[in-house]
Order: sequence, then C-alpha cells, then structure tokens
Amino acid sequence: MAWYKSWFGEDYLSLYAHRSESEAATLVRFVSEQTSVKIGQKILDVACGAGRHLAAWHALGHAAFGIDLSPALLREAKQRIDSSNWPSGLLSQADMRSLPFPDQTFELLCSFFTSFGYFETDEEHQDLLKEWARVSTPNALLCLDYLNKESVVASLVNHSKRETDDYIIEEHRSLSSGLKRVEKKIELISKTSTEVSEFHESVRMYQLDELKDMLSN
Repeated sequence: MAWYKSWFGEDYLSLYAHRSESEAATLVRFVSEQTSVKIGQKILDVACGAGRHLAAWHALGHAAFGIDLSPALLREAKQRIDSSNWPSGLLSQADMRSLPFPDQTFELLCSFFTSFGYFETDEEHQDLLKEWARVSTPNALLCLDYLNKESVVASLVNHSKRETDDYIIEEHRSLSSGLKRVEKKIELISKTSTEVSEFHESVRMYQLDELKDMLSN
C-alpha cells in the first residue's frame, strides 16, 4: 500500500497537533493578499486535511472547498466546519488525481503543507498538475506550498526526538539516491503502553526550474 494511504489518520493528527489555527490563518491571509482573491470566487484546498486552512478562508468570508483522501482527517475537518456554520457540500473525499468537479470551476487552487510530490513517478505528478489545470479557470492561480530542495539537502536533520502528552516521537530522515526524494521514518512510542507505531513518508523533491517546466506543459 502506498504510504499516503495509511499514514494520514489519528496518529498523524497526534504528530502534528502543534500546528495551530493561527499558523494556518497567517498563511491564508498572505495568500489572500498576494492573489487578491475576491469574495464569491471559488477556492479549492487540495489535501485539506483537518480543515485548518478552510476555517481560515471562512474567517475571511470565503466559502472554500476542500478534498482529502483520509476519512479521519475529513471527520476532523467536518467538526471544524460544523462548528463554524459552514454551508454543506464543501468537503469531499477524493484522490487529488481525480477531482469530483467540472472543468474550469476554481479561480484559486491551493496545495498547503507539502501535499505535492507523494507519487512514485514524474509522469504521475505531471498528470496531477493536468488534473488541477482541468478544474481551474483560464486565469486561475495555483498556490503551491512546497519543499525548497536546495535547503532540504543542505540542512537535513537526520534524527530528531520530541514528546507530546501521549507519545515520544522519533523521526529519522534521509535522502534517496540521486537526491530526488526525502524519506522519513516516524516512530510513535506510546507513554501509556508498550505500543510502538511506525510510519513512512516519501516526497519527490523538484527544483524550481523543473516545476516551471511541468507547469508549462
């Protein structure tokens, strides 16, 4: 099974519990200011996760749509949306490579918190961008929150350890042969039992010129 199909569940929420609403709000305000997106224009948050950025869009008066593959993260997002009196129909469970929307639906498409680069081949990522282009209007904008490859290679921390109320979290990072991917092994060690859970992440790293070429195709 592909790593992204098993990782984004309750344990993922525990690992990134420190990611705050205010952090998401700061990023969304920045995107809003830079893109001058208008109230009423349609926004899509691809891989919206637990809905932090969707809530921030709502706070600015936008009814953004969100899709994610993870039922657990979508349940969290739905609770957030329900508590904000959002209109129904703004959340969908879907693979980002096959979006449940008509052609030319969105004026702004956002991919936050490194939700690009998950797949095994460059062809899959190229096809993903084509699918994003399909649901975007001719003058739409794409906001891609993504890795800086040069920075990752130069400053990679091979091992780190931290704690939450429930877990000791150890993260082991490495670079693939040819420096094309950054790999991470995550160990969640329970403080209340002998349980140890292990997960993996693997993200393709593209340089800026490579992304520009892909986006122009």
